[in-house]
Amino acid sequence: MKKIFVTGAGGYIGVPLCESLLKAGHRVIAFDRFFFGREVLGAIEPQDNFIVITGDIRDVEALLNPRDR
Repeated sequence: MKKIFVTGAGGYIGVPLCESLLKAGHRVIAFDRFFFGREVLGAIEPQDNFIVITGDIRDVEALLNPRDR
């Protein structure tokens, strides 16, 4: 099992990618600004090996200091 960080996890490719990775048994950290809401994740969100972080990849300071948010 690998830990995989997926940027754009709420997007057209990100959601099925996260689903596939979870089915393969990996731990997934999903990162997205969720412009259209977290509902796009559907049934995959409530899993122990799936962590969802809301943020914008363009905000470098927030990425470097996640505890400050």
